[in-house]
Amino acid sequence: MWTIMKKFNVLPTDPRFKALTESQISFIFANIVNDNEDIKRAKQGLDPLAFEDVAYDSTFDYDGDVDDFELVPEWLDVESFTKTVRDNAPKDETYERKIESLYADKDKVSETIDAGIAQRDKNLQRLYDEMDAKKKKASSTDDEDDLPVL
Repeated sequence: MWTIMKKFNVLPTDPRFKALTESQISFIFANIVNDNEDIKRAKQGLDPLAFEDVAYDSTFDYDGDVDDFELVPEWLDVESFTKTVRDNAPKDETYERKIESLYADKDKVSETIDAGIAQRDKNLQRLYDEMDAKKKKASSTDDEDDLPVL
C-alpha cells in the first residue's frame, strides 16, 4: 500500500485512496511490477517492449478479417464434442443440466453475442460523438474555464 501512496503522493486518509477497490489495487500493483520490469530491461540496453525472452505460441494468432472469424470452426463437430465431454465428465445431474442449457439453443447464443456487439458499437459511437463535441467546444472557445479536463 505504501508503494501506491508514495507513487501517487497520497495519504492513507485521502478519500481517493480509501475508495480504491481490491481489484484496482491489484491492477495498480501489477502495472507497477510491469513498469519495473520495463525499466530493468531498458537499463540492460534491451527493448522494454520486446518479447524475445518470453515464450509465445503464435499458432493461436489470427491475422484475418474479424468478420470472417469463426467462433466455432466448421471442422469442429459440436454435437460430437458435447457427447465426448458428457461421456468423460462426472455423472452429476447439475452438471448435465448446465451442459444441456449451454447447447440447447445455439441461435439464442448467437443472437446474444450479436446484441452485445451491437450494444458495444452503439456505446463506442456515443463516446466518439461526445469526444468530438468536446473537441469542437474546446476549439471554438477562448475561455480557459470551458476547456475539458484531461
